[in-house]
Amino acid sequence: MKNRRMQAAAAILAAALLATAGLTGVSAHDPRHGGTGSGFPGSSAKPLPTGWVWPSGLPNHHKSPEPSKSSDPSKAPKPQHPTPPVVCGPVVTPTASPTSGSAAAVKGLFVSAAFERKVPGFGFLEQRVVQLKGQADESLRKIYCAQAPLLKTLDTQIAGRIKTLQSDVKSIGSSGLGSADQATVDGVLNGLIADLQALKVKVDGETTLAGLQTDYQTLKPMGTEFKLVHLWVRDLVTTEKLIAAGVSLTTLATKLDGEIAGLPAGPDTEDAKIFLARMKTAAADAAALVAPLPAILLAITPAQLADGSAASTLSSVNVKLFFASWDVRLARWASEWAQKEIKDAGATPTPVATPTTTATPEVTATPEPTATPDQTATPEPTATPEPTATPV
Repeated sequence: MKNRRMQAAAAILAAALLATAGLTGVSAHDPRHGGTGSGFPGSSAKPLPTGWVWPSGLPNHHKSPEPSKSSDPSKAPKPQHPTPPVVCGPVVTPTASPTSGSAAAVKGLFVSAAFERKVPGFGFLEQRVVQLKGQADESLRKIYCAQAPLLKTLDTQIAGRIKTLQSDVKSIGSSGLGSADQATVDGVLNGLIADLQALKVKVDGETTLAGLQTDYQTLKPMGTEFKLVHLWVRDLVTTEKLIAAGVSLTTLATKLDGEIAGLPAGPDTEDAKIFLARMKTAAADAAALVAPLPAILLAITPAQLADGSAASTLSSVNVKLFFASWDVRLARWASEWAQKEIKDAGATPTPVATPTTTATPEVTATPEPTATPDQTATPEPTATPEPTATPV
C-alpha cells in the first residue's frame, strides 16, 4: 500500500514537471494553442494585515526600465531553420531507458542514488514521463500530419489572433493616447493584421499537406511578434489609465483639503489629515513611476517587436506598472478613510433631551366607611283568637 501511494505521488510529480518544463516549448509552438499567453500578476493585490506598506520603500522602486537594445543593422540576421514539431512517419513506441531525455532530467533533478535504493518503484515514474511525452507528440502528430485538421487549426489560430489585434485597436482608440501616438500604434497593429490576413488567404488556397506545413512554419515566428505587440498595447493602455487616475486623485485631494479646512478641531479631523497625507504620498509615488513610461513604450520600434528584443523593456515596464497600480490602490483606500473621518468630524451631534421630573401624585384620604343601616325589628306575631263556644 505504501509503495502504491509513493508511485501515485511520483506520477503526479512527473505530470506537473512535464507540464511546466517539458511541454512549455510544445505549447508555445503547438498549432492547437493561440499563444495569446501571459499576464502580469498583481491585479488582485491585497493589503498586508500588519498595516500600511508603501511600495516606495522597496529597493529600485523608482528606477526607470532600460530601453530595448536595438539590433545592429550592420550584422545580418541569423538564418532561421524552422524544424517541424514532430516527424510525420512510422510511429515508434518509446521505451523507458535511464538515458531518455525527460526521465533523465527528472532523475537528475529530484532523485539521488540513496532515494533510488529506498524507492524501487521509481522506474514507474520514469516510464510515466516517457509515456506522457509520447502521448503529447502523438496528439500533435494527428494535427500536423493530416491536411484537414491542420487547415482547420491554422484558420482558427489566425482568426483568433486577428480578432485579438482588432480588439487592441479599439483599446488604443479609447485609451486617451494622443492622436499622433495612436496613429503610430495603429500602424503596427494594422500591419500585423494585414500579414495575418494574407497568410490566411494563402492557407485557404493550399491543396497539399506540405504547403500547409510550410504555412505553419511561417506562422510560428509570427507568434513571438503577436505576443509582444499585444503586451505592448496592454502596457500603453494601462499606463494611460494610471495617468488618468493620478489626475483624478489630485482633484480629489484638493477637494478634501478644502473640506478639512472647514472642520472643527478634534480627533476625527486629525485622522482625516493623516489619511489625506497618505493619499497624497501614494498618488505622488504612482505619478513618479508612470511619468517616464509612455516615452519608453513609444520608443519601441516594430523591428524590436518582430525580433523579440523588446521583451526585456516590456518586462521592466510591467514591474513599474504593478507598483504604480498598487500605489493608486493605496491612495484610493486612504481617500475613502479620509472622507469617512471628514463625515464623522462634520456630523452635527444629536441633542440629548433633558428628562422632565413628573410630580408625585398626592395621596387622597381614604373615605370613611358609611354606617350600615339598622335592621328593622321583626314584627311580633299576633295572638290567635280563641274559638267561640258552640251553642248546645
